[in-house]
Amino acid sequence: MLCTFIIAQTFLIILCHRRACIFLFFAGWLIVMNVAIMTMLPETNGIPIDEIFERAWMQYWFWKRCNKLAGAGDIQKSKQIQA
Repeated sequence: MLCTFIIAQTFLIILCHRRACIFLFFAGWLIVMNVAIMTMLPETNGIPIDEIFERAWMQYWFWKRCNKLAGAGDIQKSKQIQA
């Protein structure tokens, strides 16, 4: 919602003052989003859906920290109890 508000408020201002800058504005955001996706999402190609959490998310540097903070170890303990 915050990003939508920022884009809505700046779109007309940029469009009225400099028409070519609106293209550069959105191109810059595309670059920022692509870099974020490339650095924060692990590759899951060839990993079975049942093993994605253990093999991809728990071993990836960014999500390993988030999963520890959220108590992801509880999920693994419950899987071991059920097995």
